[in-house]
Amino acid sequence: MSGFDQVVTVDGASGSGKSTVLVALRERYGAEAIEFGPVMRTIAWWASRHRIPVADAVALLARLDASGRMSIAESPAGALAASEVVLAGAPMRQRVFSGSLSDALAAATADAAAFAWVSGLVRARLRDRRSVLSARQAATSICPDAALRIRLDATASTRAKRKQAQLVAAGLRPHWVDDVRLLGPTRNVDLVIDTTTLSIDGLKRRVFDEVESRLGWRAIPVDELSARPSGLVLVSGTS
Repeated sequence: MSGFDQVVTVDGASGSGKSTVLVALRERYGAEAIEFGPVMRTIAWWASRHRIPVADAVALLARLDASGRMSIAESPAGALAASEVVLAGAPMRQRVFSGSLSDALAAATADAAAFAWVSGLVRARLRDRRSVLSARQAATSICPDAALRIRLDATASTRAKRKQAQLVAAGLRPHWVDDVRLLGPTRNVDLVIDTTTLSIDGLKRRVFDEVESRLGWRAIPVDELSARPSGLVLVSGTS
């Protein structure tokens, strides 16, 4: 086995429903939910804030990770992502979704070394766990050996409305850029779901059916899930 036989990847452009699926799988099956975007956004924030090259930002974050001062934790209910980066005890959720990071984020995303570092960081945490990864290229470039590779699609207008509503609810200035061009080819995924007209419950049922029939996942009793500590740290350090 590759170590990824209990891993689900969820690809999709911004506003397609990735975070909704991650939270649903975490709540029903106890899966560890990790989003690639907040880690890459943290690199962009660090580079922009300190006016340093992306490579230097990656090096700094790698040192924080190695010393245990960087972690990826579950986000609170209603957050823009299912997981978030915490640096030295400080959640980055509000800072990294700032519209002013657009240029820095584009530079970080295009940097091959940054992408490789985040991919390695994430893959190490997914291995040998019931887990789910969300990213725009989760199945094509980050975890092509996942057991189930899902891609979510929706029309641009639908995705824009969803994302801007999320930003407003989070108290952030609405700023949305269509990033569908960053997606990989659909031939690398096992299942494509168009979420344009699906309700949240309909989307959840579709995904639940897939993970239960293909991977044998079963819902965890509510009392076991409620015993998990709030804000559980999912990953920390390099060990």
